Amino acid sequence: MTAASPKATRHILYITIIAIAIFIGGTTALHLITSPARDKIASGLLADFVITFPTLYYFIIVRPLKVLAKSVLLVLSVCCLVAYVVLPQQQREYILQIRKLSALVEIAFIIYAVTKIKKNKGCL
Repeated sequence: MTAASPKATRHILYITIIAIAIFIGGTTALHLITSPARDKIASGLLADFVITFPTLYYFIIVRPLKVLAKSVLLVLSVCCLVAYVVLPQQQREYILQIRKLSALVEIAFIIYAVTKIKKNKGCL
């Protein structure tokens, strides 16, 4: 079994702290704010879950540690799930639309992978 490098451990710690900060800070703000501003906070938290965190994951984990870029799709799916559970009912329609868009990206990736496999089989 190989030990994780200090660089990898540090990057994983950074992304974990960011995830906890977004989750706890956002849900706390969502529940402490009065009703008129709650929709704006929920929209901001949705953007943090679906745009900010996957982007930070890409720049903190994928690029420096040379992790597969398709892992961002998994992170985006998990972020959509967390957002669906945490955010109010009126935000859930947006989450479902984002999920449909990410499904299109996943299908495009599968088509790309299949064409690459077929192309490489022709070389054998």
